[in-house]
Amino acid sequence: MTLFPRFLAGAQGSRPALSSARQIAAAIGAVMFLTISYDITDNRRRTRLAKLLSNYGQRVQKSVFECQIDDRQYLRLKRDIEALIDFEEDSVRYYFLCQRCQGNIEISGWGSVREDEDVIIV
Repeated sequence: MTLFPRFLAGAQGSRPALSSARQIAAAIGAVMFLTISYDITDNRRRTRLAKLLSNYGQRVQKSVFECQIDDRQYLRLKRDIEALIDFEEDSVRYYFLCQRCQGNIEISGWGSVREDEDVIIV
C-alpha cells in the first residue's frame, strides 16, 4: 500500500502522477527524509560543506548526512551547496527516502537511524 495514493495514481483530469519521495513530500508540504553524500577534493570546501550540512541534519558517516527537512529547506540547502562546491572536481548526491523505505534502513556496525522527536507547537 502506498502512503500517498492520491498523488501517485495520477487520475485522469488531475495533476500528473508524482514519482519521487521529494515530489510527494513537496506536494503535501511534508517533511522528507534525505541522505546526502559527498566527495569533495578540497579540505576547506569539505569542511565548509560539513558545517553547512550539520545545520540541517546529523552526520552518520564521514561524508554522509541524514536530514529531515521540508521542500523549502531542501531548495535552500541545495542552492547553498551548489554555491560552495566546484562542479568540475566535487560531487554531492541526494537520496530521498519515502516513509516506508526509512523503516527498511539496516546498519552493520555502530550507528543508529536518526529519528527526530515529535514537535508540538502550542
